Amino acid sequence: MAKDKSIIRDSRTGRFVVGRQAFGAISEVEGLRMSAAMAKEFGDLDRRGASPRLRRTVLTGKYGK
Repeated sequence: MAKDKSIIRDSRTGRFVVGRQAFGAISEVEGLRMSAAMAKEFGDLDRRGASPRLRRTVLTGKYGK
């Protein structure tokens, strides 16, 4: 089954959830592209099966202010 590329709304919070592909498409319109290092980092997190919380912690620690 192919993944849906649309933007969905979370039924519990009412917030919009943007998937990686949709976010990539939006970012490209803005002229932003993911670096090779960032793509590798995301790939590593995917392979490890990282939880959203761990993902945020790793990425904000590495790329946050």
